[in-house]
Amino acid sequence: INAEYMGTVHRLIVKFLMATCTTASLVALFGVLVLLSAVSAAPSIVAEQPQSFHREANVTVRWQGVTGDTSSDWVSAWWVPFQATYVKYQNVTSTSGDGSATFSLLNARHPFYFRYYRGEQLLAQSNTVFPDGAFPLQIRTLFLTPDQDKDFSTSVRIAWTSNRTTARTVVAYGRSPDSLDTIVAADASTYTYDDLAALLSPPVPPIQNYSFANLSSRDIRCGFDCYLDNCSVLLFVDPGVFHSVVLRNLEPATKYYYRVGELGGTMSHTHYFHSRRLPGDVSSPMSVLYIADGGVGPALGELRGGAMHNDPPVNGADGVWRAIIADQATRRDEFALINGDISYARGWPWIWEMFHMQTEPFTRHIPVVVAFGNHEFDSAL
Repeated sequence: INAEYMGTVHRLIVKFLMATCTTASLVALFGVLVLLSAVSAAPSIVAEQPQSFHREANVTVRWQGVTGDTSSDWVSAWWVPFQATYVKYQNVTSTSGDGSATFSLLNARHPFYFRYYRGEQLLAQSNTVFPDGAFPLQIRTLFLTPDQDKDFSTSVRIAWTSNRTTARTVVAYGRSPDSLDTIVAADASTYTYDDLAALLSPPVPPIQNYSFANLSSRDIRCGFDCYLDNCSVLLFVDPGVFHSVVLRNLEPATKYYYRVGELGGTMSHTHYFHSRRLPGDVSSPMSVLYIADGGVGPALGELRGGAMHNDPPVNGADGVWRAIIADQATRRDEFALINGDISYARGWPWIWEMFHMQTEPFTRHIPVVVAFGNHEFDSAL
């Protein structure tokens, strides 16, 4: 509602009610003008939908009509299914009442919206913006073990995540990036709040549908249980659909190229992996990457107090993953063993999203074998 339009409405109402000139009409006039003034004075915030939102995107939000002292004002990005706290925030530096901010957001399948706060007071909430939830994300290649598959030595599992269940999801692969002629249909699975709740001892908390207190302090505390298994249900977010394909009868120690996604629809870029050498093959040295306690770094800067918060600060460091990916020696590794304590999310769903975004450039090329640690769900340790 712009000021010119509201001014016209004010004038028309005044002319009409003054013409009747009764006490009742004047009282009504006063009430209507107060209401309309409040509406016209309320701040607003609008988010611009990115033209492309596959892996990540920059989203610009603009606000106007803010009055008063803005020294405690801040703007935050919120993940629609996660009501406990924001994803990122920025302090407002403009004092004019109008301004903008740009947030770099990853594709976590669910929409985002934005809020304008003054301290703890919510002043305005934006429209939602939508990532491409069908885009294949969190792509990873995995070597199988003998207890998982009798043909483990000639097989590789490829897995990824999206929000789609209706399309035909597949892996297209071959020995040349220009000849991905073999198509294999994917299986699909997921887990729910009830699946996790069934593994916990009662009482099991419901999903938290309200925000933590003192958001503007950047210092969330939600009790000891909030950082253990109970957190997985308290802060539960639909994790999407897990797609999985086992490629069989692969030639040993061979480079394969592949794409994943929807047949005839959204597909990933072309990636590659090397199949396993035959058991007992010691004709050349083997290079293996060993990783443990591979978490996500602590919530700093615009992540403080938000959906990355995990108390105490998580042990891993995203800088380590960047170093592993950048290291030329990594390209010689035939597979990676991740020996548990994966991501240190401990039930905080946004940390899982960050973890997979950080590690995908590595896991989509180098097959991994994963073990469980004492920080995994229902570890009983």
